[in-house]
Amino acid sequence: MKISEFLDHEGEFEISARDAQKLNRDLSAISASDIPKEKVDHVLDYLIAALNMESVDPDIKAKIENLASDLQDLR
Repeated sequence: MKISEFLDHEGEFEISARDAQKLNRDLSAISASDIPKEKVDHVLDYLIAALNMESVDPDIKAKIENLASDLQDLR
């Protein structure tokens, strides 16, 4: 799933494990400032869920944690 597709979703939705891994990789390559302000909560909720479910590849986990932290600071 592309970031733009993810950002277009509202509310709860299902995402396949494969799409989640691609989305996680894409998210690990951007900064908090790349996320539209009105989507910060949406992205942060997803990141927290992904980290809590331990579904983030260990190779990018630190980047995802940093992005989540940066997004929390924007709230």
